[in-house]
Amino acid sequence: MAGKFAKTIVAIFSLIAIGSVGTYLYSDGYLGVDSKPLDNAKLIPSDALVGGTIDLNPESWSKLQKFGTPEARQLFEQAWKELEKEFAKESPQINYDRDIKPWLGTVVWAALPSAKTQEQQSPTPEVIWVITIKNKLSMWQLNQKLSKINPDEKFKEIDYKGFKILESTTNKGDQSYCAIVKRYLVCSDKEQNVQKSIEIYKGQPSLASKPEVAKVLSSDLKIDKPVAQFYIFDSLALIKESVANAPQAQNAPLLDRAELYPIKSLSGGIGIDDAGIRINTVANLQPNATTQTNFQPATEKIINYFTQQTVALFTGKGINNNWSNFVSQTQNIPEISQGINQFRGNLATLNLDLDKDIFGWMDGEYGFGVISLQDVPLESAIGVKIVIQTSNPEAAKSTFAKLNVLAKGNGISISEKQIADRAITEWQAPSQDFVLGHGWLDANSVFVTLANAKTLPAIAATSNPTLAQSENFQTITSSLPKPNSGYGYFNFEQILTLVNSAASKNFIESSVPKENIAEFDRPIGALNSVLGIAMTTVEVDKSTQRYEMLIALKPATAGASPQTPSANLPATSPPAVSPPAVSPTTPPTNLPANPTVTARPIPKKTNPPTNLPANPTVKVPPTTSKTTPPKNSPATPTVTPPATPTNPDNDFRQAVNQATRAASLTQTATTKQQWQQVIVAWEQAITGMKKIPANSPKYKISQPKIVEYQNNLKYAKIAVDRSQE
Repeated sequence: MAGKFAKTIVAIFSLIAIGSVGTYLYSDGYLGVDSKPLDNAKLIPSDALVGGTIDLNPESWSKLQKFGTPEARQLFEQAWKELEKEFAKESPQINYDRDIKPWLGTVVWAALPSAKTQEQQSPTPEVIWVITIKNKLSMWQLNQKLSKINPDEKFKEIDYKGFKILESTTNKGDQSYCAIVKRYLVCSDKEQNVQKSIEIYKGQPSLASKPEVAKVLSSDLKIDKPVAQFYIFDSLALIKESVANAPQAQNAPLLDRAELYPIKSLSGGIGIDDAGIRINTVANLQPNATTQTNFQPATEKIINYFTQQTVALFTGKGINNNWSNFVSQTQNIPEISQGINQFRGNLATLNLDLDKDIFGWMDGEYGFGVISLQDVPLESAIGVKIVIQTSNPEAAKSTFAKLNVLAKGNGISISEKQIADRAITEWQAPSQDFVLGHGWLDANSVFVTLANAKTLPAIAATSNPTLAQSENFQTITSSLPKPNSGYGYFNFEQILTLVNSAASKNFIESSVPKENIAEFDRPIGALNSVLGIAMTTVEVDKSTQRYEMLIALKPATAGASPQTPSANLPATSPPAVSPPAVSPTTPPTNLPANPTVTARPIPKKTNPPTNLPANPTVKVPPTTSKTTPPKNSPATPTVTPPATPTNPDNDFRQAVNQATRAASLTQTATTKQQWQQVIVAWEQAITGMKKIPANSPKYKISQPKIVEYQNNLKYAKIAVDRSQE
């Protein structure tokens, strides 16, 4: 995409340079204004299927720099350097910041249908670009600078209905066509597409003239200043076009059936805010879509049945309604309806009714979760848990009784066990370590689990703290709209703990060639920037739904970073609870503010022991002596150790502040001595976290932080070896 866009822009510059648009540069004044996508669409052919906009201003994307690990920021910088390289390769005279940015306005692209030919049985869509000129004076100044045309390209002017179309041909034979139409630059690979834009300007219908398109381009995405937007103007037409141009189209007769696609059109946007990357989509539904009348808001009660060790969760309401909608939508599609009827018949031979026994009682909220236990071997740490609420528990019990009989008749061992205060029925096949269990959490909530026999009780557990109480879950989902249809949720901190585990690394080392192992480091390092992902759906009106997704990112650090503060921090909190974006960690919101440990550390040649307050001017508690022994010194009757190390909350806070200090020092460290200070700070943070006892509420938070800080420490040790004296 970068290379293609660079070629397009360079062709435009060449059009200006050869002097064919001088009258344009003098017309209508020098200073123009930017436009909205709907304005640009007035020059796009009406048969466009998809389109989008992109903000090419680096400052808009630079917001990402306040997030993430060095690997993630490196990927971001690499993308921009790639774009700059493409521009430099196409025309060394052109500098993006100086020559392009001042006049480049809204950039809109659209994909047009392309017909099959004998030479090209699977054609790619034809793309047209409509770019707003927001400052003609800047273009004129560029025109004065460009005195030479790229010698590798040939140019030809084509007159078309009073406009000049520039045809450019590279030495490889690639062609592109550009024209200036009023205050827009129009470019495409095909001359006829540019001609269509000129004809539209002279009165032919445009994409913007279609009422549905105007609605799509004007949708309220609930995103402030999106960096990119995307549109599907007619989903069914797009699918039919894709199927028609696919070589295997004859093997996919169902893909273009309208009944399978409730969405008529949609618009989406990508934005960057203080929480991370936000992707919102507004979907306009087909008039006969069953989702128009069956949107069911869900509460968050189901989330209380999952523990904080849940790494992925999908919740919603009304499985029975979803099944009924599917059956209704596909009743006129023989290939699907016949398959459903055959499945019904097969279950009937087992004394099960598909609609009544399987789906009929699933009318409440549901949750599908993946649980990952800590401090457990990887092969037994992961399990699946499903919770379904019902208003007809007797029907559900009847179904499970029938399933128990079927399982037993097929050689599966069935046993009844007690987990805490509830009974669970376990199914285990011969010679299998995994067990399927089911039981009741309360009078109306049934659960099903699949896990290793040793860890199934822990996977099935619902004891506190619950996922709903998790700071990670609260932070990521707090900005999503309510009421909604339920959540999709991924805890990347815990997922990456699995990825970084010794078992995972051993698997990679044993299955990937040594020379390719390094390729895993950068993407994993980039993923360490992600705190988690959450998504949901809300109903705007009976014919419109909005889908929202947040990719929550961690503040920029030397390595991975913990959670950002949740939204319920008190407004009067001192600066300590709102650390700068460079902090690798943020104290949990339930910790009391402690201004005594947040003062800027004074650089010293040697760092104090971890059990000393960060600010030497702070008064110590009355029970502590004026002199604190080093951490490895034995206690003596004449010196009373500080109370802080024996208090898990204080130990945790001290460790967090040391980590914050380390991250702050990282941002300016260049010499070996400065990196040594970073190393000491990370070591102190690790030592503090290791002090948290297993019976402390902070223990589960401290353990992944130890791994996280150790990764940061490793980074600092590499940096000190590469730095100058």
